Amino acid sequence: MSSGGSREFWGTLVNPKTINIKETYELQALGYSVPVVYKENPNTHQAIAGNQYEKTFINVVNAYNMPDSEHGLSITPYVNARVCYKHYQKALDGKSSSDSVSTGETYDPYFVLQADRPSSGICFYILYFLDCLFNHLGLVYDQKDLMSVGDLNRLCFFTTKCKYSTERKYNKDYIDNNGKEVKVFDLNNLNAINAWLGSRRTKAYLETKYDIQKDLNSAVVNGQYYEVGGQGYQNGMQATIREIRYELNGEPSINVSANIMKMFANSDNFPDVSVSTIIDSLWASFGIKFMIDYDKQTVKAKLIRNVLRDKDTPIRIKCNVISVIKKSEKITGFRMKYSAESDKKEKLNNIKNRVYDYDTTYDYEDYSKVDYSKSYVDIIQKIGGSDKTCYIDKNTGNQYRIKVNGDATTASELQPAIFEVAQCHGVEIGDCSLENDDFIEELASEFEPLIMNDVNGKNEKTVTSGKSSSMIDEKTGNSYSVSGPSSGNMRQILAAFVDEEMWHENITFKIQNLLGSDNANFYLNEVIATDECYDPSSTEDGNSPLQHHDWGLAISIMRGGGSTSKLESYDYNYDGMGSSKWRMKSGEYQMGLDSIDNWGNDFDYNGTQPGIGDDERFSLKIRAYAPITDSDGSILCKADRYDQNGNMVERIASRGLFDTFMSEYAHFVKNRKKLEIKIRCESAELSNIQWDKRYDIGGNVGWINKLKYTLSLKSGISEVTIEMYVL
Repeated sequence: MSSGGSREFWGTLVNPKTINIKETYELQALGYSVPVVYKENPNTHQAIAGNQYEKTFINVVNAYNMPDSEHGLSITPYVNARVCYKHYQKALDGKSSSDSVSTGETYDPYFVLQADRPSSGICFYILYFLDCLFNHLGLVYDQKDLMSVGDLNRLCFFTTKCKYSTERKYNKDYIDNNGKEVKVFDLNNLNAINAWLGSRRTKAYLETKYDIQKDLNSAVVNGQYYEVGGQGYQNGMQATIREIRYELNGEPSINVSANIMKMFANSDNFPDVSVSTIIDSLWASFGIKFMIDYDKQTVKAKLIRNVLRDKDTPIRIKCNVISVIKKSEKITGFRMKYSAESDKKEKLNNIKNRVYDYDTTYDYEDYSKVDYSKSYVDIIQKIGGSDKTCYIDKNTGNQYRIKVNGDATTASELQPAIFEVAQCHGVEIGDCSLENDDFIEELASEFEPLIMNDVNGKNEKTVTSGKSSSMIDEKTGNSYSVSGPSSGNMRQILAAFVDEEMWHENITFKIQNLLGSDNANFYLNEVIATDECYDPSSTEDGNSPLQHHDWGLAISIMRGGGSTSKLESYDYNYDGMGSSKWRMKSGEYQMGLDSIDNWGNDFDYNGTQPGIGDDERFSLKIRAYAPITDSDGSILCKADRYDQNGNMVERIASRGLFDTFMSEYAHFVKNRKKLEIKIRCESAELSNIQWDKRYDIGGNVGWINKLKYTLSLKSGISEVTIEMYVL
């Protein structure tokens, strides 16, 4: 101890011995929150030199289970998504501003986080979820019926969560001759770790820091215990210890080792809902049923539309018909909707009571003033603060209204903007009045189509005319014209809006990891520059608020990279499970609920020509055209386009869920007749009855709904009662 007073003193403890601190951290942000490069020599773990650096992206290109043979891309279970949030940039004067600084992907008032970023969410394809489900149940699963529809392979659960599990990529640990486990690290010092991160072009690195001195409450010196407030000796005299301080003497030696980890997206990215809710919604939205054979441990997915379209010769049941009785069944109407949509009574009350905060995506009903003479290019030039017209695009059937700033006090503050209404409005067929509510077949889906924001929408007002380009139909060789915007910046840039508190963009921040000891403080800091910026101290685990945003049962469809995109494939079988990573040089990447853009053109999948062909597309809107007609009674939408052989090559009017998947079922429900047929037959005739096949029972052709009989060893099979639906 050094001197410091007569009856009170403070002491300085200078490096009395070597301090050994061993801490283990999984610094996930370095491989997760920032773009990294991973193309490397598998033998040396070193990045390949030259101009071959690429960012780590997850899938923004391919549909589920549809490998790209040209580029050698493997099956992928997920797709990445573009998200956006309202940003708060700092102007040079330090004040918050939404447009005073132009950095990054800024589209006033949005800041866009591109789809090609690791932390924008693992949006698992719904077909992959079904694969996982039935594999977990130990059932052999057949979903060829679903995979025959192109867009069902692109249908995904939307989320901004990026939940994952990790494991070591290079496992070198071993047991020595004494049976002791020896840990061998992939990277053995701080310079090697930062060199590895730098070789992959990360915007992050590690640094060590330490406190030069630390005030202590107590210390042990030469086996003697001292504490503040206790007694010590100075110049042979007893004195009260007022302060004890530890000081570093010279540069400390801090050793850091690291392992390279593999990351695997896990099931935490799936919606936190029951399996039955998802199965019920698949039926209500797409008419998907599952045939389970418990004896054979198999399950087959079927589309109800394919069942009703089946033209195969009915299966004849050999039997003696005892009786045929027509059973009464009163069904006055058919309704298909999303569960988020209010009932008709509530919607009418919203209009009557002038309720303005209802959900116009589902509940819009007011068509008091309608204009259906214009296309989108004309509509976006009509924006005015006092305009209360509902514009219906004559090409797409999309319905638009004008919204203004409700707090405006002057005309300049109104800031009128166009927005689409009734995107996911339900469909009613027949008599669906309140009086007949008990006699309505209703399908209500818990799915919620993701409404995307067009962050480039403010530029739409500059459009003066549409340009036309000639396209060639791949199947027929016939040419047709496609119209679009006139200027290069006139394109939809769709992003899912996240209502989370986020910083102004392009901030570098540190995540501090304390390596503490009794005598000193050492720190291992992660220095990270990300496109997505937030305050780590305001979150529960330091991760982005996007990782905790609950999207519920939000669904969307991956719409591809566009004609200006380019694929670059690499890192084959990176996870040891047959998957490969690749990136897309960003084109007009889209994820959305519709199959066409605002101008009525099919989204362009990765440079291929527009058109349906064998790749069927659809919209998540229940019905894509407006529920009213123009003056001559025709629907407000362009008709579907067919080639000279009668094959559909462009789906426009019928692109909604109802017309795509459920119109045949609605017709069946409204027109079917229920029969009760009693027969006698051999048991073999009933051994393989399937609900998706048509049967002929004594000349009555239809689908079997129920069977009722008894079987005994003494008397065999009893009289069989069959409930059958016929058209």
